[in-house]
Order: sequence, then C-alpha cells, then structure tokens
Amino acid sequence: MPMNIAGKIYRQPIKVSYFVILLAVILINVFSHIWTRGERVIASDVKGYYAYLPATFIYHDLQFNFVFDDDNPHKDIQKKEVWFNTTEDGKRIIQYTSGLAICYAPFFLIAHVGAKLFGIPAHGYSMPYDFMLQFGAVLFFILGIYFLRRILELYYSEKTAALTLIAVVLGTNLLHYGTKEAAMSHVFSFAFIAMFIWLLLKWLERPSWQTTIQLGLTTGMIILIRPSNIMIIALFGLLNVSRFSDLGERLRFLLRNYRQVLIMMLAAFIVWIPQLLYWHSVTGHIIYQSYGDDVGFFWTDPAVFKLLFSYRKGWLLYTPIMILALVGLIPLYRKHRGLFWPSLFISVITIYVFSSWCFWWYGGGFGSRPFVDYYAVFAIPLAAFIDIMLKQKRKWLQRSAVAIVFLLIALNLFQVRQYYKGIIHYVSMTKEAYWSVFLKTERPENFDKLLEYPDYDGVLERVKKMKESE
Repeated sequence: MPMNIAGKIYRQPIKVSYFVILLAVILINVFSHIWTRGERVIASDVKGYYAYLPATFIYHDLQFNFVFDDDNPHKDIQKKEVWFNTTEDGKRIIQYTSGLAICYAPFFLIAHVGAKLFGIPAHGYSMPYDFMLQFGAVLFFILGIYFLRRILELYYSEKTAALTLIAVVLGTNLLHYGTKEAAMSHVFSFAFIAMFIWLLLKWLERPSWQTTIQLGLTTGMIILIRPSNIMIIALFGLLNVSRFSDLGERLRFLLRNYRQVLIMMLAAFIVWIPQLLYWHSVTGHIIYQSYGDDVGFFWTDPAVFKLLFSYRKGWLLYTPIMILALVGLIPLYRKHRGLFWPSLFISVITIYVFSSWCFWWYGGGFGSRPFVDYYAVFAIPLAAFIDIMLKQKRKWLQRSAVAIVFLLIALNLFQVRQYYKGIIHYVSMTKEAYWSVFLKTERPENFDKLLEYPDYDGVLERVKKMKESE
C-alpha cells in the first residue's frame, strides 16, 4: 500500500474500525458458511421466532396442522424444525412474540422466491432460507454499529469512538451473536436499541413528527422482539437528565409535546396489532402469556453473583471488557451526567431483571447473551473509560489502557474460537472445566467429567412451589 494512502487511513480511525469490524464479520461468515450446514441458522430459539413465516406464507396454517399432514412430503423435516407450545384447551401456539418474524420477513420472501426460481425445495427450511436469514441478521448488525457510531461521535473524539466500536464488537459476545448465532434475537435488539437512543436524542432536541413516528415504531419493535426489554422506555425520562431537579423539566417537556407522545404510543401499538390479533385468534385473549406457567422470575432472590461471575455463564467472566464499562461510569458521571444516569439505571435494572429470571444462564450460547441487547448503552461508559485514559498526560498510562483493551479483545477472540471448537461448553462449564482449558487449544481427556449440566427440573419445581405459595 502506498505510504500516502496508508497515512490517510491511519488518520481516519473510524474508517479503520469499520474496516476491521466488517472484515471480521465477513471472514467468520465466509469460513463458517453455516447456511450450508443443515439447521445451523434456523436452530434453537430461532425455530420459534421463525415459525410464523412458513406457517403464514407457505402453508396458511397457524395451527400447524401441515406438520402432521400425511400428504405433506416435508412433514418429517418440519416435525424437527417447527417449535410451538400447546394451550390448556389443546391449541398450538408459538411461544415467542412475532418481532423477529417481522424482521426476517423480507429475507424470507426473497429466499422463497429464489428457491422456486432455482428449483430448490421451497418448504421454508432449505438452504436459501438459512442463507437469507443469516444475511439479514448481518445487515441488522451493521445497522446497529452505524447508529452506535453516530451516538459515540456526539460526545467523544473520533479516536475514542473508533476504539470503542472495535472493543464492543471484537471484545464482547456481540461478535458471536453477530455471526455464528446471528439469527437469534440479540443482534436485532442491539440494532433497534442503538437506533432508539439515536432517535431519542434527536427527538429530545427537536420533537419533529417524522422522528416521533420513527421513535414510536422503533420502541414497539424493541418490545415486540423481547418484551422484557420494555425497561428501555425509562430513557424517555432519564436520557440527558443531569440532576434530580431536571426530572420535573423533563416531565413538563413531555406534557408540552403530548400530541407527539400520543402519536408515538399509537405507532408502538400499531406494531403490536398483528401479535394481539394472533393471540386472540388462538386463545380468545388479546394478551396471553405464551411462555406458560412453569417459568417465572425470582424477584426476591436474584442470582446476581452467578449472573456476573459464574463459571457456567458469568457475564463479566466471559466478557471481561465490560468491567471497563462499569468502571467507566465514574468518569461518565464527572463529564456527561446526562448519560451517566441512564447508563447507571440500565446497568442496575438489567442485572437485577436478568438475574431474577429462573433460568439465569438463559440456555445455551456464549457468555450471558441478554446483555448483548444493551451493548449500545454499555458502550457509552466504556467510551468514557477509553476517552479519559487516552487523554492522560503520561504516555505510559495511555499505552497501558490501550494495551489492556487489546488484551481483553484478544482474550475474547480466543474464547470465541474455543467455544466454536467445543472447548468451552455451551451451558455446562464449571470452575474446574474453565481452568482446565484456559488459553488452551484442546480439551483435556477428562473434560466431560468436569462439566455440570444445569438442574432444569429443580428450577421448574422451585417455580411451581413459588406459584403455589402466591
């Protein structure tokens, strides 16, 4: 590369960060090509999110009778692929809300047309559908990075924003959920929450009707994808509020713009209409708890320490760079209190809610996956930490901070690779298992004996006793 071109690239750190991120995502997708490996994209929870689409557009049967139809040549495939629950009166119902199905829909339709054109089985579960879902998820991943960049550049230098973007993508499990398990809900939630923050900042500065509608639709989608993410709406009251006395002014601002607030609520409600109609058509109720009564939250006994530090799935153990984000709350308080309070709130409320869920490890996956949704929020205090270290007068402090960030990125990349090779187990890690493979490229012979599968039955029994006592 000519020196003048290299110099220009070096002087544009945000472009370098984009290049590194896109290169990493493209290479992982190209070399893994999971869409050619059977059910690797439409797998696990994705089967439930996705079930709306073939049932609606191919079979026109949201009761899934086609799965049991002897005249259906693909029923054996679909029995393995279609996920649904059964109501008390025996009706079949999809456990998950339809937010991801809406996100998947354009890519599903392209895949369906392509499958028919090229003579590939168009039953909803062949290779084109896997490929297009993966492609769509990567686009949402890039969209989330785009909005996160715009947020960071409002408050920080280009160099800080660039390093933060690289740290958030390559230093956390966002990389995994943006590539190998991209069709899961987390990268979509990450993108919409980043978009939400950007739109809310614009709306608070100038509440135009266009931004109002966009913000309403985005809010509706965030909640429709994962209803537990409704806590993000607290940012309407907290974002850019620097002190307690400012809460009154924020309330008055919302009241002055009550028309926009009502339109925003209407836009969010419109997003939910198909879901409410679906629930009503199956159960007769507009609102329905489709997860069933055998799960719930232990609100008075959250597993906070396990959520953060457990060898099974501890967030800060498997994503240690987020320790710097929590430390970054201190400089964030000093410089940008309007960002500190919402960041602190999201940190506290997510830890509490996620650790209160009965299955605090959230099934299989790399690290604690529900936090991925909120990395656009956690990126803000992480940027505050990086920014204050880059501004230190002592060069050794600057270099030490950058070195720590890149060491943690390297550790994350190594552990992601371990996870892909099965060296880190998806749900059964223990202290002994973790240290037996720490920084190693192979599993020891006795590795399986060191694992401990979660006690799902014990948790279900505990939930049952809790609900009987209520």
